[in-house]
Amino acid sequence: MTDSTLTRRTFMGLLSALPFMGLPGQAAQQRKGRFRESRTGDRYYVDGYFFEDLRTFPLKPRPKRGGQSAYFLAGNKTMEAHVSEIPPGQGKRAHRHVNEAIVAVISGRGYSEIWTHEGGKKHRYEWKEGSLLPIPLNAYHQHFNTDPERPARYLAITNVPFMLMLFGTEAFIYNNDFEFPELWEDFFSTKQKNLGGRNWKVQFVEDMRTFPLTKREFRSDASAKFHVGTRTIGPHISQIPPGTSKPAHHHINEAYIYIVSGKGYTRMYEREGGPEQRYEWQEGSLMSVPLDYYHQHVNTDPEKPALYLAVTNTVLMYDMIGSELVHHGDVGRRYET
Repeated sequence: MTDSTLTRRTFMGLLSALPFMGLPGQAAQQRKGRFRESRTGDRYYVDGYFFEDLRTFPLKPRPKRGGQSAYFLAGNKTMEAHVSEIPPGQGKRAHRHVNEAIVAVISGRGYSEIWTHEGGKKHRYEWKEGSLLPIPLNAYHQHFNTDPERPARYLAITNVPFMLMLFGTEAFIYNNDFEFPELWEDFFSTKQKNLGGRNWKVQFVEDMRTFPLTKREFRSDASAKFHVGTRTIGPHISQIPPGTSKPAHHHINEAYIYIVSGKGYTRMYEREGGPEQRYEWQEGSLMSVPLDYYHQHVNTDPEKPALYLAVTNTVLMYDMIGSELVHHGDVGRRYET
């Protein structure tokens, strides 16, 4: 056993003891049970690490918000994902919440309105398949489907589990009139600005499929990282060239991966040489990458690139342990050979 292996195992043991982190297994199943019990209302929950196609995934009515939805519980402990469908020509009920949310449009067209207080200015965002919309903390928002014949679907990834572990009640999240004027002012001050390299400050991305990307030789991809004013979760997109793969790697953060376009598969395993899961994905697939699991994304199309959206809790982990420990340092090798 090497010193680096011992350091990594010791570190992971300490990290998994924290109430909001840890590895999959029995503890994760217990957490799912506690999480369900702490959630109220009419949500429909589904377990799993991989969902083949969110465009056709069966949903159930959610009268409280309007439309239909499904909530996914996977190996992540600080994030959750859900899919919502808006009927043709209708809108969801306006609401707000003290949790962070990243919305990606799966199918359909419409618009969303975001405003910070009753009677305040409404910021309108026209969206379509491939759009990305961050929701500012505790800002009112409402989604509308403008297609009179077809439903619209979107994926929302949030930090609700983290907030529930911190405060223990949904009332704090959904019945809270606290205002965040500095955060709101910063969010609405810039529509889109390059911060250098692949880093972009954005309010809204009209189409992730055409957004300008920056090549990264060490990751064998082209990418854009979005800074959206969040404090725990953050999105980025990555494009894999035709017929190629990204290096297998692992990191001390959780992630949801949504396939925006393309086809291929992902290898996932807990440790080098250990048993491996393989997930065949296509446009519309969603997968959860648990804390510190090795994973490798492979584009099997010889002619077209594949694009995915990743929403991770890297922002939180950077503040907790620093970027060096999240990605490499003495916790473990950045890539397998």
